[in-house]
Amino acid sequence: NMGANTNLLLSGPDNNTTGDPFPSVFTRANISLDPTSTVHFIKTERDDGTFKSGQQISTTPIYGNIVCEGFEVGASRDNGAKTLIGGNTLRMNGSLFLRDGVQLEDNGNQITMGDDGNVDDQINMAQNTILIIGEGGNNTTFPTGYQSVTASNTLGGEAIIRYNGNGAQNIIAMDGGYPKLEIQNAGVKVLVDDIEILTSIELKNNITLDNSG
Repeated sequence: NMGANTNLLLSGPDNNTTGDPFPSVFTRANISLDPTSTVHFIKTERDDGTFKSGQQISTTPIYGNIVCEGFEVGASRDNGAKTLIGGNTLRMNGSLFLRDGVQLEDNGNQITMGDDGNVDDQINMAQNTILIIGEGGNNTTFPTGYQSVTASNTLGGEAIIRYNGNGAQNIIAMDGGYPKLEIQNAGVKVLVDDIEILTSIELKNNITLDNSG
């Protein structure tokens, strides 16, 4: 149970290369996270001075806020990827924050927000962040239910949204426009809404983009 305005920082033991996903002995029914609580997924340094290659995020809890952040290394960051696991829809009652340079992979688990109807629910993507949508045959789409999106449009440091499903995948509108849109893997990708692209779009191998939706 996490009460109002509480914080939980998860990084894992120094020699755990994937970091702690979330306390794993609980079912969703036995986890209660207040909508104002925040779980921080933080990659840290190992005993040998190297850095973790990534970190897993469990889809079992219904979260309040999630913050994904990396480890500061001088003037740069070595973040690895944060990857959703568990085969569930990732449900949130709060906001999603991706700090500088972080990559979040939904791994085929849809992200939904705003279960509590809070008008402040948002997605915030700092510069050089990447959100990867879809994996294999699990063709998810951009998170739904948020109230607003703030994503870096700094030239050379744009936030990237990458559609990665292997097969038909819907591309929906993103509030404020996609700073940089990448579409890869294979299959037909369908624009189901009018979308705005602020800097560039890249279609990679074996992609068909259908705007008839």
